[in-house]
Amino acid sequence: MADRENILEIYDTLLEDDDDDKKERLAFVPKQKGKSESFCMAPWTTIYADPNSVRLCCSADGDIGSLKGNTLKDMWNSEEMKKSRLAMLKGEKLDACRRCYEQEKSGVDSFRISLNRQLFQHYDEMIPMTKEDGTVDKFNIKYFDLRFSNLCNFSCRSCSHMLSSGWYDDAKKLNRVADGGKKVLHIDDETNAIFDEIYPMIPDIETFYFAGGEALFQEEHYKILKRIIELEKFDSKIFYATNFSKITYKDMNFIDMWKQFKKPIHMGISYDAMGKRGEYMRKGQDWKKSVEHVKLFLKECPDHFLHIIPTLSIFNVFDLPDMHRFMVEECGMKVDALYINMLTEPDIYRVHVLPKEFKERVKKKYINHIKWLQKGHEEGKFGYVDFVIRLFNHAIEYVMKEDYSAHLKEFYEETKTLDKLRGESFEDVYPEYKDLKEYIK
Repeated sequence: MADRENILEIYDTLLEDDDDDKKERLAFVPKQKGKSESFCMAPWTTIYADPNSVRLCCSADGDIGSLKGNTLKDMWNSEEMKKSRLAMLKGEKLDACRRCYEQEKSGVDSFRISLNRQLFQHYDEMIPMTKEDGTVDKFNIKYFDLRFSNLCNFSCRSCSHMLSSGWYDDAKKLNRVADGGKKVLHIDDETNAIFDEIYPMIPDIETFYFAGGEALFQEEHYKILKRIIELEKFDSKIFYATNFSKITYKDMNFIDMWKQFKKPIHMGISYDAMGKRGEYMRKGQDWKKSVEHVKLFLKECPDHFLHIIPTLSIFNVFDLPDMHRFMVEECGMKVDALYINMLTEPDIYRVHVLPKEFKERVKKKYINHIKWLQKGHEEGKFGYVDFVIRLFNHAIEYVMKEDYSAHLKEFYEETKTLDKLRGESFEDVYPEYKDLKEYIK
């Protein structure tokens, strides 16, 4: 696999090929040497769709269409998809990809970088097929990322009804109900006609990414997983983003299904904080049960990977080191089984809302946690710690970087509104923020 930092150097090799036809098809592509800060395999290997839109990927801004009245194949060569391909080949940055650029600027590996790592082996095949207008005739989905519905049993603070049916009751009271007032939103017309497209694609798909809503709560996830097993595609790469509140569906146990796979399944669990704080952030969570599920998975599926994926926000920025240590020491999770997402919206929940004095406290706590990691490594308790130390250093850099403190008043207003609806109290759960109101401008 080509180095992700020099991915466009392959043009030289392709253009020197003796295949005249290949040369002709590539002639419109400007040659670029060195680094590319924009290229991504997504427009050639995947389509992201949820009940609300079709986008380049899960991290992208802006819609390129909808599956209401369209097929996946229609979206494959939509005008926006074609424009995106051409822009990337020219080394141009896309407005839709700002989240990846922002993460990379902070030193964090973005989805763009991750996808390039996984799928760059298809570069030689797909780029020569790209026509002058950006069309790619071969419908070549390698990375499956369809969010079939917003069905979810949680109503997380940073979420919304559009992404979680669990938010419906609160959204209705707040007059924030979307899409005609429906509680559960579907990717198609609820006839499941989309499976007529999906099932023939499954043999060629390399990576399946299941998220939600909550994937483990949805019939569609179960049907696809069952089909993969029926086809004996046990070498498939399977990734989850899940709240892990459920490990059974009807009469089936997911752990029994997962055990059949040869390649490690990557179970990415959205835990943000422990105990009451975790339950406050992710309404619907039972922390005790969550811990039980982690321990069971680690015991029954030792050949698969489990890692926690907290989303760093104003709510949990002080709690991340404590939760990480608990998962390692009490649950037996590997010390480097951690990936930190950075919340970028809504703005009022970004860590950047905190005043500088609070950010300095965060920095101090993270430095102490890094010292704990280093000491554990020196004592032989932990193996590879460089990756997770880098994560916490990047988190420090990210926290200190921006100033969104002007949103502090708005944060308090929204938090107070939800607290009243849910019978909760931010002040009771977060005593370390008792003086935060004094910084409202």
